[in-house]
Amino acid sequence: ELGAVIFTHPAGSTEKRMLRNRLMITVGQPLEEAYALSSLIHEGVMDQFPKLKIMVAHGGGYLPFYAGRHDNEYRYGRTPHLKGDFSSYLPRFFYDTVLFNPDMLEFLVTKVPSSHIMLASDYPFAEKQPVEYVRRAKRIGKKEQDAILGANAARLFGISI
Repeated sequence: ELGAVIFTHPAGSTEKRMLRNRLMITVGQPLEEAYALSSLIHEGVMDQFPKLKIMVAHGGGYLPFYAGRHDNEYRYGRTPHLKGDFSSYLPRFFYDTVLFNPDMLEFLVTKVPSSHIMLASDYPFAEKQPVEYVRRAKRIGKKEQDAILGANAARLFGISI
C-alpha cells in the first residue's frame, strides 16, 4: 500500500559445509537469493500482491540463470499453483548489478527487462568501480547502461533526476 521497495540481501548460508573456503559467500549467497525469490513465487506472494516491489541483491543469485529448471516443472504440471511459467515471474522483481562479470550482467538483460536492473556496488566487498563495470557490458546499449546507472533506480524509488 505504501509503494515501498523491499530490498532482499540474504546473509549467505550458515550451513556447516559452506563454511570452508568461504563457500557461504560464493555458493551460499546466490543460493539463498534464489531460494528467497523462489519462495515468494511458489508461496503465492507475488500473485497475491501484484504491485509489490522487491529488489534483490547480486542479480537475483542463481535464479535468473536456472529459471529453466523451474519452467520445466511447470511444463510437466508439477507447479499448478503458478499462474504462468516460472520465468514469467522474473520481470516482477528488480535486480542489482553485483554479478562480478560483465557477461553475466549481459545475460541478465536477456532474462529480465533492463529497466529492472540498477547499479549497486556492495561496497566494500564487490566492484570498486561499479560504473565502469556496467560500461564494460558491451552487449548492453549505452542508453540501457545509462538507465541502469541511475534512471531505473530513480523511477523505482520515485526520485526525480
